[in-house]
Amino acid sequence: MMVSQILLAGALLAGAPEVLVRTSGDGARAETVSTLSESAIRGLSSADVDAALGEPWEGSCADDACVREAMASTSAAVVVVLSIEQQDNVFRFDLDARNARTGQRLLSAEDSCEICGLEEVAELVELRAAALASRLDPPDEGVVRVVSDPAGAVVYVDDRSVGMTPMDVPLGPGAYAIRVEKPGFIEEGRSIEVEAGVDADVRFRLMPTATSLDAEAASLERSARRWFVAGGVSLGLGVAGVAAGTPLIVMDARPYEGNCRADADGNCAKLLDTMGAGASMATAGVIGLGAGTAMLLIGRKRRAARAELAPAPGGMAVRF
Repeated sequence: MMVSQILLAGALLAGAPEVLVRTSGDGARAETVSTLSESAIRGLSSADVDAALGEPWEGSCADDACVREAMASTSAAVVVVLSIEQQDNVFRFDLDARNARTGQRLLSAEDSCEICGLEEVAELVELRAAALASRLDPPDEGVVRVVSDPAGAVVYVDDRSVGMTPMDVPLGPGAYAIRVEKPGFIEEGRSIEVEAGVDADVRFRLMPTATSLDAEAASLERSARRWFVAGGVSLGLGVAGVAAGTPLIVMDARPYEGNCRADADGNCAKLLDTMGAGASMATAGVIGLGAGTAMLLIGRKRRAARAELAPAPGGMAVRF
């Protein structure tokens, strides 16, 4: 890797490069890693990108955490990870451009070549690197994701309305005042510092205003009254059903004429048949009593909720 070390030393003497290329080879020969690394540098340089070659990785380093750790000592804006796989004359490679400070993926390109010579693969890597470089610009903005509980609050950045939560707001580097407003809730705001290429979350938990608390309490009171009325009606119908059905059940099978004459089997033909109607009415009455009791309990809870209504983070708390 003498060529790699010479290129890296030259880049450090000349100043920090815009792009640093790091290579990882999975089963690739040392000659393959060296040749394709140099091809990537030539491709980037052909697009007027100031690129330098760093030391190759032993094995794979494709995740964000690994890239951030490996790039901690460089001041390059972007790192291009060149991953090479080789099995005899079958080659596959990836060019993965990332923010050198955050590890965020910016662009990527991949290709493969079967039954190819090393020179053919080198030309392909150079072409892909040049195409990648033509679209490669270090990020000049950060993204701030603004979330509120409850959602649907209007977002203001430096007193300028930009949308409603939840939303992503791209902003250039610098300090900003972010504020959210939602009818019925107290507005909230805070100051943030935005860095280029860095994503950030800003979350707000909105508190209800006194007016909204009063409105909610009034709504709970109206609801409690409706449940009380419905429960009272249901209880009344239930009592009536039980009162009407019980005598019918008691009267069943009694003769409705005093001079009942028995038939050949000894049964009187003139008996009352009120069991079915009485049982139906009594059952409906019991159901009405149960439903009415449940409605009264719901109304009682709603009235208690109105009395216990209190503000809490993100909304209102009701204690039963």
